[in-house]
Amino acid sequence: MVDLFPKGRLFSDCTRTFCVGAAPEALAAAHAAVHAALAAAHAGAVPGARGWSLQEETCRILAERGYPTPITHPGTLAGYVHGLGHGVGYELHEYPSFKQPAAGEGELAVGDVLTLEPGLYDASPGGYGVRLEDLVHLAESGPENLTPLPYDLDPRAWR
Repeated sequence: MVDLFPKGRLFSDCTRTFCVGAAPEALAAAHAAVHAALAAAHAGAVPGARGWSLQEETCRILAERGYPTPITHPGTLAGYVHGLGHGVGYELHEYPSFKQPAAGEGELAVGDVLTLEPGLYDASPGGYGVRLEDLVHLAESGPENLTPLPYDLDPRAWR
């Protein structure tokens, strides 16, 4: 898993997961689940949406595939263990917030730059870590993905 968050005047943020050689079945399944959750987050990231609502939908998608989430298993250290995203700008973590208690700070608005970054983790021996993170600009028409990287686990497919 490679997580890049370069900073010039403003921050940027993206993550991709690679596997050299054949992906074990559990890793391939986790990657597919994370990719599905990311696609749903992109579809739901529209002006007026709440970050927490997107987090809840991500938890629902991953829980339906059998993974623990912060909603189904509070405090979990396996499965989906973090939030869906955060605002990006002069600091790496800005508003909008994807946390439950966020009031107005959790509402997505036109012009926001944010990340969408579902991930699944298994720290057991032979386990895995999968995260796909896109940097997104929220336009009036919806999310514009600023991360021009493929999602494939096999880096040879990136040619």
